Amino acid sequence: RDMSNPPQASIGSPGDAIASAAVGSSQNVNEQDDSIDMTAEDNRFVAELEFVSCLANPKYLGHLASVHMRHRTFESQEFLDYLKYLLYWKQPEYARYIKSPHALFFLEQLQVKRFRDQLKNPQFIGLLEQQQIFYYWLDTKHK
Repeated sequence: RDMSNPPQASIGSPGDAIASAAVGSSQNVNEQDDSIDMTAEDNRFVAELEFVSCLANPKYLGHLASVHMRHRTFESQEFLDYLKYLLYWKQPEYARYIKSPHALFFLEQLQVKRFRDQLKNPQFIGLLEQQQIFYYWLDTKHK
């Protein structure tokens, strides 16, 4: 995987349709629109978008932590480098594809060892879920 350059996301490009399909439907992108030709770069964009989007889910973070306990994922320099590389999603031209602000928040937090260690605790995962619910409750209350 080339982690020196993120995949290109150009406004009004097939990337918009690809990103929309990736986070908005469980159907295969090509089933939705046969006119979309997926390049290797498009596939990488979708895979990274899906992974970063999953980070908004505290239960998924807990799953990563449990996998870590078996395979030492969070101690793997390769995985930590990948998390660091994914920070490009915070740039506006990429962040606009992320539906949940928690995805980027948790991506940033995963850079911190203490946070990664806390994810091993199911009560911490529960606290993250409660805080998310409270955030969304406040957000909808003030709209």
